[in-house]
Amino acid sequence: AMRWRLQPERDESPAFLNRPAQDRSQLDWPTSWAIEEGAYLGDERPLAPMPNWESPGVAATPDSEGRVFFCANRTIVCRKMPRGTEVWRQPLAHDAESVGVYGDSVIVLGQEGASRLRRDTGQVIWEFLSPAWDAGVGAASHPMLRLLEPWPQSAPLSNPCLAGPRLICRRGEQAILALDLETGQVEWQFRVPGSDWFSPEEGAGIRCPFLATPRYVLLQTTGGEAFCLDATTGRLLFRRPAALPWLGPPVLGDHRWAIFADGPNLRAINLSDGSQRWSYTPKGWPSLTGAAPELTRDGRHLVGIWSRNYGEELIRLDIDNGREIHPPTRLGREHFCLAASTASSKTGVYVGETTAVAVDRDTGRRLWEVPLPGVGSWHARTYRNAVVLHPASPSPRSDPNDLEKRARELISGVPSFRGLQEAWNVLTWGAQRRVVTLHALNPTDGRSMHAHALSADGPDILVLHEKDAAAVISGKQWYVLRPR
Repeated sequence: AMRWRLQPERDESPAFLNRPAQDRSQLDWPTSWAIEEGAYLGDERPLAPMPNWESPGVAATPDSEGRVFFCANRTIVCRKMPRGTEVWRQPLAHDAESVGVYGDSVIVLGQEGASRLRRDTGQVIWEFLSPAWDAGVGAASHPMLRLLEPWPQSAPLSNPCLAGPRLICRRGEQAILALDLETGQVEWQFRVPGSDWFSPEEGAGIRCPFLATPRYVLLQTTGGEAFCLDATTGRLLFRRPAALPWLGPPVLGDHRWAIFADGPNLRAINLSDGSQRWSYTPKGWPSLTGAAPELTRDGRHLVGIWSRNYGEELIRLDIDNGREIHPPTRLGREHFCLAASTASSKTGVYVGETTAVAVDRDTGRRLWEVPLPGVGSWHARTYRNAVVLHPASPSPRSDPNDLEKRARELISGVPSFRGLQEAWNVLTWGAQRRVVTLHALNPTDGRSMHAHALSADGPDILVLHEKDAAAVISGKQWYVLRPR
């Protein structure tokens, strides 16, 4: 069915921009839990969450009715929390990599196309298959030569974003595509000027992070320019210099302006004409590399992590004028990932390479610091009663240093064929046996409240939560965590 498209008034700011960062502080994590085995997933893999212009950094969560979506051999599978019971499955004519909720339907996108399905039954509403475009004139092996290529080039779809009534994504490396979410028809396509003659490496490409809203699209080219497009027609509104690559998409300040990182400095510009509203330069000596900060929005505040020569700093700014809310907070010498961090109404927990640091949101004071339970990348989530740490991928059940020590003992002295074979078995089977470790910390002081290890047989980990139950998905197995 067709829906009315209600646009905000000219001077009206969307309500969600004034809300603090979304958190799970209203949910209780089962710190003392009983573990049950849920559905067997086989070759199914969870689909990545599709960014939405209202919540660009949201993690994978069930929809309002507890549905989670998977893909297996071009077939979308809908399962329901908490045990992963299958609701429906629907084959598609294209692959699938990400999924987003749009009203009573879901939007599925892969490199070969996009589809809209009903959430309750999985019925296909529309389907779009990305055609390959004719190559025209492309770069040859020698930079001074040009070759006419008669064969078409593949144009995979990537980096989707739900922007009001349309889906906006990259098509290939040199074009932006807009699809109408109601009909699946192409509204417009924008190609970088000079893309018929130059390759992305020569400056005619589009970088991955870009900002898409119902009114504007702000992107960066590989040639070091920022382009702003009219989201309704795809018309170029302005272009301005942006030499250093963005680490993430620009942050929307209002429906009329946005903020992007120009190296260590920040620029707030009007999206209608590119004029500057305010700028921010961090105090002191910047990093010798001139790296751009990671940025995210927290209500009317802008939060960023800047790399300095002496370590990394957390800075919180007023998003309306770029003024510092409190003095910078030094996190540590290691790299801290803002995408893996989390925030509640009072505390922000920032995850580094070996430690997690909690910072008070109002004063910037460090509350506590704890070492991460294992090696590799970790993610943090905040709940009303706990901060949960989990790895981004399963870790070996045995300590790699212990495995190496045992293998060295087997081949010490004059190695034999049997010793080499046993050492190989120790390293191989020890690395293949992997676990997922969940750690629940006290949000007040960071002390460990509960920890548990689950067997894992896949490369990815997905942690979901709904009401009084949680689910951990790793490889082919679905685990259910309930309070005792």
